[in-house]
Amino acid sequence: MSPSLVEQPASDDKTRRGHDEQNAPSADVQTSSGKQFHAPNDSGLSSRQRAVLTLQRTQGNHAVRRLMDSGDLATLDQSVGHVVHQLRKPQLGQRVQRYTPSAVRQNFTTAVQAQHWAEAFTCLNGLNMFEMLRALAALDPAVLDAMWANSAGASGLNLPRMDYAKNVVRNRALPAVAPGDLQQTGQVTEAQNFLSQTSTRDVDQSVSETISNAPAAYAAWNGTFGWKSRFSLFVDRAAHTLSVIVRINSSATAAQKSSWESAIESKWSNRFTLVVAGAAPTDPVERYPITVDLQWSNAANAHYNVAPNNPGATASGRAGLGGTISMTGWGTSDTVDITHEFGHMLGNPEEYFTTNGVDYTGGGTRTGFRDTGGGVMNNPGEAPAPRHFNLIRQQAAATLGVPEARCTVS
Repeated sequence: MSPSLVEQPASDDKTRRGHDEQNAPSADVQTSSGKQFHAPNDSGLSSRQRAVLTLQRTQGNHAVRRLMDSGDLATLDQSVGHVVHQLRKPQLGQRVQRYTPSAVRQNFTTAVQAQHWAEAFTCLNGLNMFEMLRALAALDPAVLDAMWANSAGASGLNLPRMDYAKNVVRNRALPAVAPGDLQQTGQVTEAQNFLSQTSTRDVDQSVSETISNAPAAYAAWNGTFGWKSRFSLFVDRAAHTLSVIVRINSSATAAQKSSWESAIESKWSNRFTLVVAGAAPTDPVERYPITVDLQWSNAANAHYNVAPNNPGATASGRAGLGGTISMTGWGTSDTVDITHEFGHMLGNPEEYFTTNGVDYTGGGTRTGFRDTGGGVMNNPGEAPAPRHFNLIRQQAAATLGVPEARCTVS
């Protein structure tokens, strides 16, 4: 799932792309001592060469000339690190494209999903540290373990560098030792930035609903029900992304899981954006497109265990489409009502009849159940509305450390 491009305060994403950036402009840097650095594009360059090109693009030839002539490569690395850090800070009035995963990262994700581990390691090896850390952070822990259990596929690649990135992601801390030239090439600094610029949050929120005034045909819906809303948030302040991750374990077939996943993500993901207003009216507004990621996991790591039900299944007189009967009982012939049940996982109550004191019949002008215009929590065939991301909004505000009042979903 690749976030779409939007304009918002962010940094120049040229410093964030992987080795697939084939259309970068050429750069010739002529120093006063006659040294010349020529780069037709960024692909295939060493980290320091890429750093020189970045500094040249952002501060001009004179900065590169001064540092290259002095031979002070440590200062060069430090200067580039400072430039990249400044570029990533939102600037008032700055409107640039936010980070979008490179083709190499997308190929990595595809290879992991297909369990083509050798290809996955090859793609991972081709990512810069910025993307490598984010690619690994997006994986279910069980999948990450499975990938490393097949690390024989990394033969001939820089596995110590990939191990370093995996440990940063897994432990949320820098390893004591950085292998190879990671320190000298600024990749340790990139890992430090990752830890300071990203935050994770595990949500485990009690939710309850009381349904009343259901007509006789739907009397089984009357009553009080409760459950836990469980999901994980991953907020990336550098890339300006907000990922909502729900890990599910199920004995359903791979084809059934794929069908469910496609239905849910197409309905819930990349529809809305978390908008964070500044503390003052003149402060920049930050925007975080909300990506919803259903990950199939094992029982130990899952937020929920979902049972596949055959068509016709019922529970306490209640039944949905294609065998779907509850939040954790999904029909094998259903790709509609499951999107409503997924909404419960995100913390949403029903919007049926009268729920928690709210009349969803419009004073008797509507049925109060599967109404046109009712939204996904009333009519599973419809799309979610901003209100259906309210718990995500609240939890994201807490993760970012800003007041809820400054956060809206639009």
